[in-house]
Amino acid sequence: MAALRHLGRSALIGSTAAMAAGLLAGGIGSRIAMSLVAVADPSVTGLLTANDNRVGEMSVAGTLFLAMTATLVSAFHGGVVYIASGRLLPGSTVVRGLLLGAALLCVFGTEIIDPSNHDFVRFASPAWDIGLFAGLFLMFGLVASAVGAAMEQRLHAADADFGLSYALAGIGLIALWGVIAVLVSADGDPYLIAVFGGAIGVSTLADVRPSHLASGFAYAYLAGISAVGGIGLVRAVFDIVTRDARLS
Repeated sequence: MAALRHLGRSALIGSTAAMAAGLLAGGIGSRIAMSLVAVADPSVTGLLTANDNRVGEMSVAGTLFLAMTATLVSAFHGGVVYIASGRLLPGSTVVRGLLLGAALLCVFGTEIIDPSNHDFVRFASPAWDIGLFAGLFLMFGLVASAVGAAMEQRLHAADADFGLSYALAGIGLIALWGVIAVLVSADGDPYLIAVFGGAIGVSTLADVRPSHLASGFAYAYLAGISAVGGIGLVRAVFDIVTRDARLS
């Protein structure tokens, strides 16, 4: 029961922190980023992006839809990594946030900074566009770290009153992990299997057997997936920049 309570507490903090960060960075932040693209190159204002959004326009309906989508996706992707190791990173809240954001940029950056998306070449300049959207990951990390730290302090005093709730949340987290395992396995991407499978392993170890060894595994996990993902990100950025040079 104690292990379930620890898992549930981690799940509550991690998912809430990731959802808040997704709303601010992924939803609102991405709309602001597109507006800044239009500021850098006013000639592209009103043009359609690959996702059928108009550059420079911030409609209420579009912003709400993007915010909801980013919140849910972030709770899945960012929340898993935060629960696994982001909450264990050393340093101040700001330092932890920047480290988490950098790790998420390496791991999931190519989902946004995608060489097949010609918008990075069509609008403003590739360096400006890439910088804006890379910055959203750092913003995500900072918000998630701040929200997570605040919740850690507030929930610490109420731990005794929420034992059952934490245990139920722990059961829910285990069920979610089962769904993730099925989805990731069906996709067949070995990197994603390592990311989510590793997250499940180090999260469980950190909460069931908290120790320096468990923290070491969490750091090694984060460093490993960041290094592999970072190589792919560098290749993606190089592809986008060199494509722009060839078209110039």
